[in-house]
Order: sequence, then C-alpha cells, then structure tokens
Amino acid sequence: MWFIQLDGTTHVEKSGACLLGIGAHYYIRDALWLRGGLSHATVFRKQDANEKSSEGGLAVVGGAGVDVYRRGIFAIDLEIGVSQSNFKKRSLSIGCRSDCDSGFVVIPWA
Repeated sequence: MWFIQLDGTTHVEKSGACLLGIGAHYYIRDALWLRGGLSHATVFRKQDANEKSSEGGLAVVGGAGVDVYRRGIFAIDLEIGVSQSNFKKRSLSIGCRSDCDSGFVVIPWA
C-alpha cells in the first residue's frame, strides 16, 4: 500500500517545520505495519516581529504501528514515527517538546 503524508510541527512563536511526502505502507501481520518514504521538508524560524527565514530540503520518514480499530477502509492506530531532514546548513530530526503543537495526516491508497 502507498501513502501521502503531511506533517507539521510548530514551536510556540519561534520556529516550525513541515513535511510533504510519499512512501510505502507494509503490513507485517494483520494489524501490525511498517511505513517509510521520502518527503520535501521546509523549516522556518522567526527572526523578529517582521522577519522570517525558511529553508527547504529532503527528508526520510519512517514509522511502525498497530491498528487498534478497523472498519472497511477506516482505521485508528497507535504509531511511532520518525523523520530526518537534511538542509544545506543543517540536519534536523522533527520532534515535539512540551512547548509545541504537532500533527500529521496520512492518506493511504492501494
């Protein structure tokens, strides 16, 4: 199965990152799965009240999870996901601390 993924992380009024990518979703068992893919990553940082800087790069994403509820094509799962983004000036692992908002959407298709 293939997927399209959109991730976003925002640290309160300071910086953020966004990933948009495509990858593969493989079921090891009936409800246990792995996924991985490539994404375009953008990171931004607020310099002051009027100025922001941003940079784009390539990211590798991965995850593992288990479907806790499935009905037809709808599923609710528990997942552990990781990403590593590479930019010209730095490398970044997308993550979230207590002072940020984070979310993602994964859209699968067969």
